[in-house]
Amino acid sequence: MQALTLVSKELGEWAVRHRRHLHQYPELSGEEHQTHAYIKRQLEEMGMDILAFEAPSVVGFLRGTTGENTIALRADIDALPVWEEGDKPYQSKIPGISHACGHDGHTAVL
Repeated sequence: MQALTLVSKELGEWAVRHRRHLHQYPELSGEEHQTHAYIKRQLEEMGMDILAFEAPSVVGFLRGTTGENTIALRADIDALPVWEEGDKPYQSKIPGISHACGHDGHTAVL
């Protein structure tokens, strides 16, 4: 049980770190080129195949066991044209654009 708790904690910290990075560099729909590169790099580091789709879409393919069933997971990566208020150290660095919609969190967890 202790090992599971440690893995859960590490995965949680990993997701928070990536969510904060994505949160700082939001991009509007269709303009997510830095986000695309960031996600692609993370998937490649995990050993996933990247399927050929037009950027800024990113599709990673994780091969499973033999069989005919497929599971697809999807996360939106775009931000909104909204000023972020507050004083967080990971606040949006792009004036007038923020992940007020939570897509940064969805992407980090996925």
